[in-house]
Amino acid sequence: MTGGRENSSPELGGTNGAAGSPMSQALSRFYVPQSTFAAAVQDPAEELKVPPGLVSIYAVCGGLWELAGEGIPQDFCLRSREIVLLPHGSAHRLKCVNSPGHAGGCSQSAGAEAEMMRFGGAGRLIRGHFAAETWGRNPFQSCLPPLVRLDGDSNIWETAGPLLDCISAEVECEREGWNAIVEQLVRLVFLLTVRSYLLQENAVSEEKNIASTGWFRAAIDPDIGPVLQMITDEPNKPWTVKALARRSNMSRSAFCERFRDVVGQPPLQYVTEHRMQKACQYLHETELAIKQIATLVGYSSVSSFSNAFKRWVGTAPATFRRSRSTATPAPDMSRSAARD
Repeated sequence: MTGGRENSSPELGGTNGAAGSPMSQALSRFYVPQSTFAAAVQDPAEELKVPPGLVSIYAVCGGLWELAGEGIPQDFCLRSREIVLLPHGSAHRLKCVNSPGHAGGCSQSAGAEAEMMRFGGAGRLIRGHFAAETWGRNPFQSCLPPLVRLDGDSNIWETAGPLLDCISAEVECEREGWNAIVEQLVRLVFLLTVRSYLLQENAVSEEKNIASTGWFRAAIDPDIGPVLQMITDEPNKPWTVKALARRSNMSRSAFCERFRDVVGQPPLQYVTEHRMQKACQYLHETELAIKQIATLVGYSSVSSFSNAFKRWVGTAPATFRRSRSTATPAPDMSRSAARD
């Protein structure tokens, strides 16, 4: 697993990537931390046990895999060209059930055994993990269910498939720097999965004329989306309801009502949450002084920032920063565990 505090820029990758479509703006807000991220190809001969507190993604390139744990349906199996995301950090177990005539608790279709033979009786699965607590209460947590499953018919494989092929090749060859490349590629698969799910859910909502709430719905809203982007670009500004309403060309009362209906919370509460999310990023990924961070997220003094941070996160900024060294470890990512 590579180290994670190399980027000391206050922008943490900048806000330029947020420009463009609402989806680009949405994904630019999705924080995948460097400091606790790890990825590998799972050994099909070993059962993987993942402790609570880790966000996990699994992409099945071949074979049949059984997934069990809290919030996961009984006899839940993954097949080739499926991707599963567990965004809430629940404990779970995963094992390959490709041995002839055996599929664990999975109901094995007539074509499943032929699928096993296609991969020589051995499954191939690529996985990635990062510590859930480092999301800093990311708004995507409210957008994603405990389990996201995308199959080959969701079109994600057209883009993710070549990336997964690259991951497999890097793990097999073990050229210099292979682990860092694998981690970055799995990050891309992770974001592709989130995008596919959000687009899929948005299409269903539109088809059924469902007036859903949530951060992504707000990001694509013509009235509220530009306001969210303004807050994202300049969290250090002294935002007021009046200033935000002016951006949306609405009266204060109409804006507050519209914002609450679409986002699900009052405007200034959202501003505070966004500032705290940015503060969590800075504390985890940079060595900036707490005074600098306070200024970057819109606080005129360290004491006012620290009080707000403690109310929102439950601990002081300095304590939160020290927690980086004790973050939940990812499952073994050594090269011996990465071969199938």
